[in-house]
Amino acid sequence: MKLLRVLSVMRIYSSWFLASRLWIVNQLIIPFSMYIIFALVIGKGFEIYALIGATVTLSWNAGANAVSQQLFFHKHYYRIKDMFVVSPLHPLEYALGCGIGALLNAALPAIPVFVMMAIYVGELIVHAFTVFILSWFLGTLFGFWLGNFARDPAKLSAIANILYNLLIMLPPVYYPVSVLPEWATYLALLVPTASLSHLLSYQLALNQSPHIIAPASILFLYSLIFMLLVIKYTRWSEK
Repeated sequence: MKLLRVLSVMRIYSSWFLASRLWIVNQLIIPFSMYIIFALVIGKGFEIYALIGATVTLSWNAGANAVSQQLFFHKHYYRIKDMFVVSPLHPLEYALGCGIGALLNAALPAIPVFVMMAIYVGELIVHAFTVFILSWFLGTLFGFWLGNFARDPAKLSAIANILYNLLIMLPPVYYPVSVLPEWATYLALLVPTASLSHLLSYQLALNQSPHIIAPASILFLYSLIFMLLVIKYTRWSEK
């Protein structure tokens, strides 16, 4: 494996993002809107959950949405993947380049989120970095599967928007799972983004129930499932 090849793929897959600085603003609109609403309307320290939700959302979407759509269009429209296939590039180098490009996509807008979170939690901010990477990893696996599984660009965009609402806006990502009825707590944690959010809130000593074992086990199971889906549906060459 050659690092230069990985970095080259990363540069190609992040060029669209780096070319438009407004993309950073676009990604921060919802997180900061949530923060303002929680701070001014709800109060009682709930605004920290908006920052937790932003940590999960930025990294998850960079993998699940950005990677899936880039893979799809570079494969079916720009045919850039054909160039990679006939080159000396190894599939693992290609995958790492795409994944790191997605991480760069998420890391730049996450900087102000981390700075604000550090004001609340101090040195515990290190846990936010860990969950950020875990969320990116799971989202990227999901994005690799979706980008290779989809065949219709209209359906891909529709699915991406639906999944955003189902995985980000509805479950307890921007709000604590503790506000839900007890019977719905573990049901909500079956959503990977909700488990990621709860994992971080637990590590920041904001929420102690359910125990960390529940979301950690759920996320481990999802990582296995997503890996199997990637292995089954991802093909380096169509031949």
